[in-house]
Amino acid sequence: MRKTNCKLIRRELDELMLGETWSAAATEHLRECAECREFHVQQTKLRKIVGSLGTVEAPADFDFRLRARLAKDAGSAPIYWRLVRSGLVVAATVIIVAMGVGVVRDAMRQGENIGEVARKPEVHQPVKPDEAPRVVQEEKKPD
Repeated sequence: MRKTNCKLIRRELDELMLGETWSAAATEHLRECAECREFHVQQTKLRKIVGSLGTVEAPADFDFRLRARLAKDAGSAPIYWRLVRSGLVVAATVIIVAMGVGVVRDAMRQGENIGEVARKPEVHQPVKPDEAPRVVQEEKKPD
């Protein structure tokens, strides 16, 4: 059995409707490959069995009963899972609030630092006469 070729042929045979004909490549492959021939025979038998079954009428209130059952099953989750889900929601909320508080505090601190820099006057220390820089004046020579 050539795996890739067999896969393609089996897919083609599987997609055919009952009574449809398959391609020339599939015919050639079925002549050579006993496994794919057996697959085709089994699929044909299965389709005939399913096709021979009669249709079944659903009860008039089937839709209502189905929706009620789905709602009941969804609401009857174990208490553990409901607690876990609630805990995750609370944890996520706490994290978001904590991050918001941190951002606001940082913004306020930056505002205070900017205000302090703008408000601080520059302080000059008085210079003692001993430490005063000496300026040497050049004497002018007469020409």
